[in-house]
Amino acid sequence: MTLHQMQIAVKRAIMWLTESGIQNQCEGRKRHGSFNAWYEKDSETYPFVYSEITGYLVTLMCYLYEKTQDEKFLRRAVMAGDWLLDASYETNGWFRCLYPLSPSRFDFKQNQIYSFDNGVIVNSMVNLYRSTKQDKYLASAVTAADWLVFSAQKPSGAFFPGYLLDEGVFFESEDEWSMCSGSFHAKNAIGLLNLYDVTHKFDYLKAATKVCDYALECQDVSGRYVSFEARGGTNAHPHCYTAEGLWVAGTYLNKKEYLLSSARGVQWLLDMQSEDGYIPRLYLDDVPIYSERVDAVSQTLRLAALHLDNKYLAEAYSGRAEILVPVIMNYQASDTDKRVDGGFYFGKTSSGELVWHVNSWVTAFAIQTLNMYSEYCRSNLALSPFLLV
Repeated sequence: MTLHQMQIAVKRAIMWLTESGIQNQCEGRKRHGSFNAWYEKDSETYPFVYSEITGYLVTLMCYLYEKTQDEKFLRRAVMAGDWLLDASYETNGWFRCLYPLSPSRFDFKQNQIYSFDNGVIVNSMVNLYRSTKQDKYLASAVTAADWLVFSAQKPSGAFFPGYLLDEGVFFESEDEWSMCSGSFHAKNAIGLLNLYDVTHKFDYLKAATKVCDYALECQDVSGRYVSFEARGGTNAHPHCYTAEGLWVAGTYLNKKEYLLSSARGVQWLLDMQSEDGYIPRLYLDDVPIYSERVDAVSQTLRLAALHLDNKYLAEAYSGRAEILVPVIMNYQASDTDKRVDGGFYFGKTSSGELVWHVNSWVTAFAIQTLNMYSEYCRSNLALSPFLLV
């Protein structure tokens, strides 16, 4: 796969994010500026508006704005940030998970708040504040971060995963990795450190360090971060979230132990890689399951590029990183329908069934990953740590 082909793929994916309708531009504050989770090609529907992913897309648009200085990306970031403030921002200062547009199995989350989502949004709001200098974004980041630090974080450094709005209580469960108090909450450190860098409030630095230290305790001798404490298994997607948070914290704080842990996490994934490039989506009962989800593959390549660049990952792994590229590229949609063309499909379920929806966060991860990997190949990789999507 050539650098030119990757650049074309990135341009097509950006076009999908900005022109396909995945970002709502309808009139009215309830949806304007928000990002839909994905587009269902078969039913021609968008299932729900997603607060966490809108936060990711704010950061991606800020990243693209920094790279290109094209004002259209900043305008899109502002649209998304304003929707978060107008529609998703609760009276207590936290951000609701999602808003259904058509029936889906995720509708039960509409009255839930997730600490991970709020960490993502804190980072996006600080990034938007940096780009616009508008105080409203910084104020919302402070309020949400204070909830994370003073209410949602446990003494161990872990975070309660979710909060039920109707009952007014925190909850956690081993049913899904996202409902666990897990090492993946290390990604909350990105927003907390970004906010600390602006405000110099020590509580944010302390909370970020605590969750990263907790994440180190969740890494076993092989390098993988345990996602399900009861079963001892690992899901590659939150595994990468952990490694991402530790990379940012290690880079910003110049903490070698965080960088070493993150690199070991990436090395484990690449050591488990199949000959045709697939990483294990799940690792349960000592058995790897290779049904690929493209977000995790993109995260792995992005992390590999970062750690190859900072020399925490041996150069011998560069070949393993390279064969991840066609795995990602094979999932870019090509279609006469602009609602589909250029976006990236999700991949497969854990049982191996193809999921034919064009996905907003998968596309965001793929854009940044392919762009960063191209930069790494040209020996000019440059990423402001807080702009990691």
